[in-house]
Amino acid sequence: MPVLLLLWEIVWPLVRPSPLEELAAARARWASYDIDSYQMSVRYFGGGYTIGIVYSLQVDDGLVTEADTRAMFLPETQTTPIPDPMNYSLANAPANPDFLPTRLDGLTIESMFTFAEAALADETWPGPFECNFGAHHEAKYDAQYGYITEMHYANCSTGLLCSSLPHCDSNVTVLEFEPLPE
Repeated sequence: MPVLLLLWEIVWPLVRPSPLEELAAARARWASYDIDSYQMSVRYFGGGYTIGIVYSLQVDDGLVTEADTRAMFLPETQTTPIPDPMNYSLANAPANPDFLPTRLDGLTIESMFTFAEAALADETWPGPFECNFGAHHEAKYDAQYGYITEMHYANCSTGLLCSSLPHCDSNVTVLEFEPLPE
């Protein structure tokens, strides 16, 4: 079994669709559901040795209408409402806005797709024996709806034989998602 896993790790990057092809397929799946209103909970980690922040959002017709925030490890009862979500800048946002969205309205599903399209435009998968020490983005997608479940930025090494340290990456992760009735 370990030999098959090693073989898969070597072959998969060679036959896998490009990051933009994966994004296009996921976006088409998302569009097929025609969901404009939803609730979601998003963990935002801007990198370094800081703790993540969780944002709970309600999106109506594509716009953030309600939001609150809490530190990742605090109970949900310790949330702080965000009075003007459309003009809210994210805490822990990286200094370079090309890494991750820097505003709360950048965390809607459509905004994350738009951000990912620009971020992944020049990305390629590293080969299985290649350590990529340059900055790169990766996205993961929900199997049912196609929305981005994680947008990851790293300036650390990737690849089968490379190690990774948690202080050299940033990410946005959708923890919960629920479509709202129209």
